[in-house]
Amino acid sequence: MRFPQAWASIAKQNSVLRIAVVGVSISGALALIISLRFAFKDPMIIERGCYAKVVAKTSYQEPTKEEFEGFIREALSQRFDSDINLASDYIAIEELRNRDTEQEELRRRNIRQKIIVNSVVKKDDSFFIDSDRVLSVGSLRSAFQFSLVLQLERQARTQGNPYGLVLLKVSGQNQEEGKKNERK
Repeated sequence: MRFPQAWASIAKQNSVLRIAVVGVSISGALALIISLRFAFKDPMIIERGCYAKVVAKTSYQEPTKEEFEGFIREALSQRFDSDINLASDYIAIEELRNRDTEQEELRRRNIRQKIIVNSVVKKDDSFFIDSDRVLSVGSLRSAFQFSLVLQLERQARTQGNPYGLVLLKVSGQNQEEGKKNERK
């Protein structure tokens, strides 16, 4: 082989190698950009239930109105209903003691009770509840208006308490206060 032919062959290989190096470099840079874009993208959170839906990600997820109402219905049922298995994750210790003494008194008198929540109104840090209290003695049942004021506390969401709320205090509401809140 002659020198000019060898030199032409080497020059041809060099140009092919340069094109290959440029192509691999561009492909590597493109793969790096795509992987960095996916690495810094917020993850997609899917809430499972009857209907799956994508949940918006926030740094601190504030309970929604529906979660407040669902928690209040569940917690009041845990607090007042006679025929329920108690889950203490929803209710503060002081209210559990109040529940125990109240349920003992009702058992002694052979009375059962159930709470039916009609409406929930939030004002400042308190929740005003309009509910009905159903008392039954044997087959005789009576329903009474039962207005309540609740104070809740936020805590970390857990498996036992997915709402992240705790019922701190339940107190009765005066009739005048209830009428004022209904007008508003």
